[in-house]
Amino acid sequence: GTEQRGPHAVLGGHTFMARRTAEAIARRLGNALVAPVLPFSPAGSHLNPQWPGSVDLPPQLYAQVNAAVVASMVTNGFRNIILMGDHGGGQEELEKLARTLDAQYAPQGAHVYFCGSVYKKAREDFNAWLKQHQLPVGTHASIPDTSELMYLGGEGFVRQDRLVAGRPDNGIVGDPRPSSPELGKRVFDMKVDYGVEEIRRLVA
Repeated sequence: GTEQRGPHAVLGGHTFMARRTAEAIARRLGNALVAPVLPFSPAGSHLNPQWPGSVDLPPQLYAQVNAAVVASMVTNGFRNIILMGDHGGGQEELEKLARTLDAQYAPQGAHVYFCGSVYKKAREDFNAWLKQHQLPVGTHASIPDTSELMYLGGEGFVRQDRLVAGRPDNGIVGDPRPSSPELGKRVFDMKVDYGVEEIRRLVA
């Protein structure tokens, strides 16, 4: 999502980041295809008329939609299906769903895995790097998201003249002002590296 008064020039920034991350992982793997990215996830905590843009799928519905996507992929003949998300909301649902669906489809020769390092481990390690370099750590619309959108889309995704520190009334948690495309490349490359490593390990 994004904020009415915040720095982002687009709604659904996680959708852009997820697509580009998945494409880069698939290219590195060399034998993978990227399914259409689901643009909505559990995001009820972000719903607020002061910073419109977020769309919330209730967790149960989110799991049902992803289960239907997986069923389609199994019917299409895919044998290894990886679930991953770029937004905090939905991570637990995808992890649980992958275990359930893997047990369901294993007799048909199809496996379903959850790749969580692209979101959780990459975020934690990048935040540790920010601390080491005396840069502010945040969550929503802070340095990681803002920098990655700068790297992927420049001014088309981020209005650099609108970067402000987080306040209770603007939906930003952290301080995106030190953001840069260089930091964005660092976090993007980290997500891709972690995703490739985990997926190779999962399907080995």
